[in-house]
Amino acid sequence: MTIPGMAKKHQTNKPTPSAELRQQAEARLHQNKLSTQNSALSTVLSSPEEMMRLIHELEVHHVELELQQEELASQKIELEKSLGKYTELYEFAPVGYLTLGRNSNILQANLTATRLLDIDRTLLLGMPFKKIVAAEASQLIDAMLEHLFTKREPGSCEVKLQASDHTVRFFRLEAAVSDTEYACRIILSDITAQKVAEECLRKAERKFRSITEQIEEVVVVTDDKGVISTVSLVAETMFGLSREEVVGHSFIDFMADDDIPAALEVLHDTLLCKKAKQVVEFKLKRKNGSLFDAALHLQYYQDADEIGCICLIWDITEQKKN
Repeated sequence: MTIPGMAKKHQTNKPTPSAELRQQAEARLHQNKLSTQNSALSTVLSSPEEMMRLIHELEVHHVELELQQEELASQKIELEKSLGKYTELYEFAPVGYLTLGRNSNILQANLTATRLLDIDRTLLLGMPFKKIVAAEASQLIDAMLEHLFTKREPGSCEVKLQASDHTVRFFRLEAAVSDTEYACRIILSDITAQKVAEECLRKAERKFRSITEQIEEVVVVTDDKGVISTVSLVAETMFGLSREEVVGHSFIDFMADDDIPAALEVLHDTLLCKKAKQVVEFKLKRKNGSLFDAALHLQYYQDADEIGCICLIWDITEQKKN
């Protein structure tokens, strides 16, 4: 005879807490005693076999509870490990993670974000993000959030921030919709080094352009096929051509017809044979079709991205007359 309620139960995905399980067991045991105190109880007590069966059932049930408790303890340990793992991935990611509300209020922030923004998390939470950045960037953030929440599409923008030590830093924000309509997820990346490098490159380009525009010689830069990519403004005086009329054309287009074979050989030696330096004289064509004598100083160059030729051109017409 098996006492009702003592049969083995199927485990569920959400085990009943041990305290609640004990209360349910005591309640059922009390009910069983009431229902069996007349005939069933006397039968159990009067039969040694039934008594042994009852003891066995109780022992099995006890072991089942122990196994269930061990399983719950094991699951708790695994959950704690997983939580620790994902917490570490979130908090110490190489980029900042933010959760923003519709009004740019910061709802959540990982430790990397607090480090990048140089603001304690207790102060950061609840603060409007657009109040942290430079004034001109506030409109960019408003536009990005408006697009994201209205269109439910990802967005991005670049903003400038002045740190507490008065240094200027640049950040890229990449926004994605969240599971709710009231918040969005933000990836915060520090792009200060990239912006500094870009500005250094712009300064170098401006400096190079300024130098080439202030010297008397025409400076021409070609690619590896002899197509002109850069020319100084002096070309307008020497050739009667604007920069737009020169860039994109082959260097040979401005040679006198009789000098083209020799000019092709010089370009071949410079570009393909990588001849370091050549000084030659050719007749060149102006915009009106007239020819003039010119001295050309050609120099092969190579950088990480391309190879080509740098050429300085002098008008030596007067020297030839003498």
